[in-house]
Amino acid sequence: MSFITRTTTTILNTSKILLWMLVCLTTAITFASTPASTNNAADDVYERFNYDYLKNISDNWKFIATKDGIHLFEKGDGDESPMAFRGIGILNAPIYAVLHALREVESSYLWTPNLIQKKMVKENNYLDAITYNVNHLPWPATDRDSLLHSVLKVDNSLDKKNKFINVLTKSVLHSDYPELKDKVRGVLHSSNFILRQLGPNTTYVDLDAHFDPRGLIPKWLVNYVQRDWPYKFLKGLEKRALENPIPSPHPEFVRTVNETNQHQQDLISNTASTASTTSTTSKN
Repeated sequence: MSFITRTTTTILNTSKILLWMLVCLTTAITFASTPASTNNAADDVYERFNYDYLKNISDNWKFIATKDGIHLFEKGDGDESPMAFRGIGILNAPIYAVLHALREVESSYLWTPNLIQKKMVKENNYLDAITYNVNHLPWPATDRDSLLHSVLKVDNSLDKKNKFINVLTKSVLHSDYPELKDKVRGVLHSSNFILRQLGPNTTYVDLDAHFDPRGLIPKWLVNYVQRDWPYKFLKGLEKRALENPIPSPHPEFVRTVNETNQHQQDLISNTASTASTTSTTSKN
């Protein structure tokens, strides 16, 4: 490749990035200017939900804003690298419909922000799978793809009184899916999606994700664009769940939800039993 050709290619690539920055910048600035009310500070989230693992959330996560009841946070080293982002709130949708929407593969592009393709690579079991994903970025940026391994489990380490469902996801390698010339391979360093049934039609959610789209996009722009991704994802998930009620949830979902609910029922029963025993002893 000649010097002129290399120079021309560099100029074109730089121009493409600058154009893409202009396309995204208006949305980014609009969201960034959302005032952060002191009533929605990080510590208030613990007061709202009262789960043990949220007690010191402000030690690691910086509050951004609250949109439609979803509390948004960020964590990282500023614009030196892609930051992690987080959304915590309540979805007005049944947990079984939420879980079903999360488990969708080929049709998940209908509600997931920027997703244009998703397909199953390997299904270890109903709660453990690897998928290939393609996310569209506005012209002139290049689309991003990723290989993600997701595992759903019941987590009893977050709170003394409650168990949660936790979907853990991270990037993996697969020999059948090498990096492609027409896409940039993004990396999801980690993601936790914590859920709990609050009522027949309400679901507690806590989603965090640390994703690096890689490529030439400036890190400060990546952070601005991604900071409201948890909000868009959660509201899209809520809408999808409401549009697709699940009369007969998968047995694995029934088992995991029942396990989280049974834990709380056992605690209530044990507390009542202890109180009754104490009362009887006092009378004697």
